[in-house]
Amino acid sequence: MATIRDKLGIGIAIAVAPYDPNVVLVGGVNVWRSDDAGVNWNLNAHWTGSGAPYVHADIHDLIFEPATTGKYFVGCDGGIFNTTDDGANFSDLSNNLCIAQCIVATFPDQRMEPLFRTSG
Repeated sequence: MATIRDKLGIGIAIAVAPYDPNVVLVGGVNVWRSDDAGVNWNLNAHWTGSGAPYVHADIHDLIFEPATTGKYFVGCDGGIFNTTDDGANFSDLSNNLCIAQCIVATFPDQRMEPLFRTSG
């Protein structure tokens, strides 16, 4: 089992919802969510789909879509996943993409479409 020490420098991400500072996501192997500014945490996505919806392991980036409550993206070793319902369901956006890893997903401006940078 990986520890935080094993993951330092790779696969660590954190995001705070722009619509509610109490909503915090943390990603490592899985995605964890807090709705009370980090006091309590719930499993939001799991690398095998056990106990939470499936999202590939080793989370590198988490980003909320600024204008949409409950919608965010997960950049991981398996590509790009997103949810539109606060993590109740995730969609794999990586189908037919020739990538090894998705490292960063950014919204350079709230009026612009997401810009994805990938490397592998």
